[in-house]
Amino acid sequence: SERLPELVKSLMTASKVEAERIRFEITETTMIRNLDRAKINIRELQEFGCRFALDDFGKGVSSLGYLRDLPVDIIKIDGSFVENLQTDEVNKSIVHAVNEISHMLGKKTVAEYVSSAAILEEVRAMGIDCVQGWHVFKPAPIQEFLDRGIENIKLPSE
Repeated sequence: SERLPELVKSLMTASKVEAERIRFEITETTMIRNLDRAKINIRELQEFGCRFALDDFGKGVSSLGYLRDLPVDIIKIDGSFVENLQTDEVNKSIVHAVNEISHMLGKKTVAEYVSSAAILEEVRAMGIDCVQGWHVFKPAPIQEFLDRGIENIKLPSE
């Protein structure tokens, strides 16, 4: 929507939430439905201070060109590539390549589906910036996160 940046800015101003604390995630398939509008909206909200993650990269009809052309800050590598890194050399190569290209472009990376210490070590050795998955923290009601203290929740830094 052309009005999305205006709406988001208005809500953030009214709620006094700092734009730098906001991370939007957009799936690759959603982004490419209206690529030109998505790029405009992302750039406008980035100028306001928000950050964007491209979620589930590699799951849909992805192209490495998206890594180069989309103005997102974070690439979330789809868990279907991560969950069996130890047994699938092709997936391991894909994760490694996406991480390397993302870093060359100045983007942070997140590995999804990190479900064991062994997978965590694999992605750590590759230089992945952040992880998501049951090994790190189980899905929980938001109150559990709030009880831990929002200041203890680490986000990828700019």
